[in-house]
Amino acid sequence: MEWTDEQKKAIETRGCNLLISAAAGSGKTAVLVQRIIEKLIDEENPIDIDRLLIVTFTNAAASEMREKIGNALSKELEKNPSSKNLQKQLALLNKASIKTIHAFCLDVIRSNFEKIDIDPDFRIGDETECTILKQEAVEELFDMMYEDEYVSDDFLKLVDSYGGKRDDSNLEEIVLNLYEFSRSLPNPSSWLKNSSEDFNPKEDFSFGESKWAKVIIKCIRIELEGLKEQMEDAIEIINDYEELSPYHETYSKDMAMIDELISASLKGWDELRDSFLNCELKFSKLKNAKKGADEEAKKRVKKVRDDFKGIVKNYNETIFNLKNDEIIKELKSMYPLMKCLSNLVDEFEKIYKGKKRDRGILDFSDIEHYCIDILTVEDEEGNRHRTDAAEKLSEKFEEILVDEYQDSNLVQEIILQSVSRNEKGEPNIFMVGDV
Repeated sequence: MEWTDEQKKAIETRGCNLLISAAAGSGKTAVLVQRIIEKLIDEENPIDIDRLLIVTFTNAAASEMREKIGNALSKELEKNPSSKNLQKQLALLNKASIKTIHAFCLDVIRSNFEKIDIDPDFRIGDETECTILKQEAVEELFDMMYEDEYVSDDFLKLVDSYGGKRDDSNLEEIVLNLYEFSRSLPNPSSWLKNSSEDFNPKEDFSFGESKWAKVIIKCIRIELEGLKEQMEDAIEIINDYEELSPYHETYSKDMAMIDELISASLKGWDELRDSFLNCELKFSKLKNAKKGADEEAKKRVKKVRDDFKGIVKNYNETIFNLKNDEIIKELKSMYPLMKCLSNLVDEFEKIYKGKKRDRGILDFSDIEHYCIDILTVEDEEGNRHRTDAAEKLSEKFEEILVDEYQDSNLVQEIILQSVSRNEKGEPNIFMVGDV
């Protein structure tokens, strides 16, 4: 295969963590396989295939990866039939660590189950079984919350605000979704507690500096950049039709306003708010098109301008007209409800965990979290340090190679980091993923 300069660089670069980010179908996995082969046949410093941890995200991908590496080794052996090293690598291939992240976690758990509180005869619950147990758990949770010893005004307000008209299914769904999301984080309970505390702002709180403002600014910028492309297309249409030439001045001004808004979004909340409020005052009246103008073209360009004016009006009425003290008041009114919601998710986790323990099963998020408990220990400040088990694995693996890196989450990131050699100053993680 003829490699591009960028692909060669990805294959040959050593001594650092490396993330290869490229479009789907651009040969990332082929580069990863070739990097592995280069390491195995390196005459100065050959590495055995079982000293590499090669992580994929599906069993099918793991099987395909093993097959690709086997085929590549066989081709190398055809070139050099007497190579003892290549023969050895083919023999070691079957026991090489080419597996999904969950399979790797299971290996860690089964080798260290005495370090955590689980039955060594556990099994992995299938998706249907776990879904049924979750539904049973959330229904038990809500039945319990209506009992006299548990019911509270905050819970009843939460139900009124987010429950459905006929039952609590909407709120049950929120609890389940929030549980699933929190399990992709290393410490779900702490994240839930901290997230609810965000609704209890301090006296010096400034909404413009808050995480909500940052997310809103980012979303608005993306929307404006998309609108700018549409406006550019509209101006092209105006230039293509002489009858629409009276529109040109107005659309050029609108384009300048969009550029101003995008520029303001890069400066901060106050600048963006002021730009939006001023923008509504700057819209000029659109001149009439000349006679005989193409109606379809007129309709297309007018829609772009109407969309722009609608976006400005919507944000000015819903977001930018709120004062900081009004936002603080609204957040504080939400605080007891969000605290109650986070407590519901915590209680759900306990009920669901009990049901799984009764049946001797684990689900996929359990596998990841038990693996983290084995490989890391958390100090009082919330920092994680790796254990002896992680240290041994880091010594075993010369390099960690991750395919489809875009599918990973923060829990999996911590697991892979804990068995890397980063702490020793010997970065050895190679990742490929779609943009």
